[in-house]
Amino acid sequence: MSSTTGMPSSSQWYDRHRRCTDGCSHEGKLELITWTSTAGGDRMGWGNCLASESDELKEKFEKEFNSNEEKMYEYWPQGFRWTCCGTEGDQRFGCDHHGNGSTPCSCDFCKIGKPIPDSIHKNRTESAAGKGLRLSRGPDPRSFNRSQGGIAEIMRLSLGMP
Repeated sequence: MSSTTGMPSSSQWYDRHRRCTDGCSHEGKLELITWTSTAGGDRMGWGNCLASESDELKEKFEKEFNSNEEKMYEYWPQGFRWTCCGTEGDQRFGCDHHGNGSTPCSCDFCKIGKPIPDSIHKNRTESAAGKGLRLSRGPDPRSFNRSQGGIAEIMRLSLGMP
């Protein structure tokens, strides 16, 4: 790891996908999801697709894409996860690392100064993208912002969000 950025010093195919729309960057690896899980009551399989379709997706990866992860990501980004925050590869808004990254976390909870609620943490750790990762609940003390946190708290309450 580079000591100044927290990012790997060697170039990887997914480096160009690290930047998020909120201006932060993922610092972990972009990893192909190859294990089973459950999402919304559905059994999920290889590539984080419905288990009934996973053999077909895996065959496409192996034969059509010649097991090339970058081509697979371009085709099916939700079949990958960021190891820094446990989000699926198609989630491009931000890296909600809650204090494990080299830069302040940009999530509402860290701005408010509160750890993420149990329900959200449970969903993260039990999802295919979060499975097996040690994900922080926060808050990231570097992120606390009284005005932005206050606005975020009011908006979350008005929208019925935890």
